[in-house]
Amino acid sequence: RPSHDRVARLAEQVAKGERSLDSDGKGLLPGLLGALGISATSQTTVFSRTSFQPRLITPARPRAVYFSDDVYVGYVPASDVIEISAVDADEGLVFYTLTSGKEGPIFQRETHRCLQCHAPARNGEMPSNLIRSIHPAKDGTPVLRAGSRYVDHTTPYEERWGGWYVTGDTGEMAHLGNQVLAKEQERLGPRPGEHATLEGLCGLSPYPADTSDVVALLVLEHQAAAHNALTWAGYESRRALHYQRELNRELKEPVGTTVRSTERRLDAAAKKVVRALFLADEAQLPNSVGEGSAFAAEFQEAGPSDSKGRSLRDLDLEKRLFRYPLSYLIYSEVFAGLPERLRERVWRELRRVLNDDHPSVDYPHLDEVTRAAILEILKETWPGELPDDSNATGR
Repeated sequence: RPSHDRVARLAEQVAKGERSLDSDGKGLLPGLLGALGISATSQTTVFSRTSFQPRLITPARPRAVYFSDDVYVGYVPASDVIEISAVDADEGLVFYTLTSGKEGPIFQRETHRCLQCHAPARNGEMPSNLIRSIHPAKDGTPVLRAGSRYVDHTTPYEERWGGWYVTGDTGEMAHLGNQVLAKEQERLGPRPGEHATLEGLCGLSPYPADTSDVVALLVLEHQAAAHNALTWAGYESRRALHYQRELNRELKEPVGTTVRSTERRLDAAAKKVVRALFLADEAQLPNSVGEGSAFAAEFQEAGPSDSKGRSLRDLDLEKRLFRYPLSYLIYSEVFAGLPERLRERVWRELRRVLNDDHPSVDYPHLDEVTRAAILEILKETWPGELPDDSNATGR
């Protein structure tokens, strides 16, 4: 079906000649990032050969990933294809490729080629973001016998970033990044080590930034997993509601007659969303990270902020990722586009957790002070009246 995400809108503007992707002789990447409002400071680099362009990726020439709140861009130097995914309020995660044509840039919506990998069983075979930690050989090829791990905010740090470069302040944090397997190794071992930039790790000239910023990696891992939860929940609730409509029709019941299984599915989907938004079970940082990160500074400035200058984008980076751990994606189009009956349940659960004097064991990181601050921030920054139990339909 047609999508209306940020990339679809840009593609339409380019096709009509209303927008250009000025390259200045540097290819389409700079113009694309500018048109989508994606900062080069979001650059992270992955040198494992885990893209559909594996022959072009090596530790000396990694694939770079850039992102905003609703778009992801994958760039491989020497390739004539830029990989893009965007989050659509109705369709979920939508994949595109961008190439240069005789008449100008060509956006191609992708289905089967991307979904061969990006529709994993672990996310209900829904279109999904995939961030993996693998054990790479010297040329970046995944050593499959060593295994791999999908990464999100719950993953222990000693198991993250195999096949990725990591730059910036990481202190004594041990992880799998910046390494390839030695001949005598079966698996990588976690180890500390800081690199201020990518210099000495790979060539710098093809990329608009010289970093694979540790803070960008942390935010990317949270955001990708939260988008997966939101898009899965959207699909699941639409399936459940379709089942209810069909059952009402077959049984000749009034439209909207409650079906118990549909209610259970909606409740489960809402809880999955809320757990993702609250970063439930987040792995605790072993030490402070990210001091001086250009990405961190830009990310936090994006707001919105309350009258005390607090924002859901405020970073902690000492014990956890966010100072006020409720995801900024609550302001996103994909959250606003959740089916109304699902969104009602999400708000009900959010309010229960934030107002409960004794929060569930599922949220031990949300002490009384933190919950009060989150609620205050929401009340001042939510566009319009904040939904409550009697007005829980969102925007």
